[in-house]
This record gives sequence, structure tokens and C-alpha cells, in this order.
Amino acid sequence: MIGRLLLCAIFVASAGCGQSELELGERIYLQGHGADARLDYRQGPPWLARAGQGCAVCHGREGQGRIVQAGTLTGAAPALTSDVLKARGYDKQSLRRAIADGLDPSGREFSYYMPRWILSDGEMRALQRYLETL
Repeated sequence: MIGRLLLCAIFVASAGCGQSELELGERIYLQGHGADARLDYRQGPPWLARAGQGCAVCHGREGQGRIVQAGTLTGAAPALTSDVLKARGYDKQSLRRAIADGLDPSGREFSYYMPRWILSDGEMRALQRYLETL
């Protein structure tokens, strides 16, 4: 009996893990907040840190992409929906390189305005999982 209860408790706890990972991914995307605090980045515009935003500030709340205007900067941030990312040749590894190193699947470097985010492995998995829902 105790064994069954323990097994049920483990199952219920693990079922909730996926949801919390998805919630973390959403928080990273929308707010720029990771597991413990605000995320940092190695390269990118300083106003982004002051704005307190995540990916959505440029790529749109639903990942649809949008025209970004910040001061004298005007540019198009591409869509990040799962269909668009697949069509552009992204897989989990190339998406990780895009987020952390600013490189597209062919190795071409993104502009300075795409931050090179510093995420833990768990935060990266959570963000990638969230992007799959867009």
C-alpha cells in the first residue's frame, strides 16, 4: 500500500514538472525573468535591460514578429512561431545557438540588436518548449 502511494506521489509530482517548465519558458519569453532572477545577456542594446522585457518586446507576444522602433532604430524582428522556425531550418541545437550566440542555422551572425542571452540548460529547455507552443 505504501509503495502504491509513493508511486502515485512520484507520478503526480512529475506530471506537474512539465507545466512548471512551460511556465518558466513563458516567463522568460514574455518578461525576461529566469528561474531565479532577471536574465542577463552578453551582447545587445542596453535599453533592453532597462526595459525589463524578454523576447516578446521585439518578437511579439504571440511570436508573430513585428516592427521594432526604439529611438532612431527601426527594424523587423522575425516571427518565432514553431512553424516559422521549422521552415527556417531551426532545430533545438541551432535554436540554442541563435539564442545564446546570435547565429542562424547557417552560422550567419545576427545584428547587435539581437541579445546573446545567458541561460542555464534548464532555462534554455524551458524557453524552447515554450516556443514550440507558439
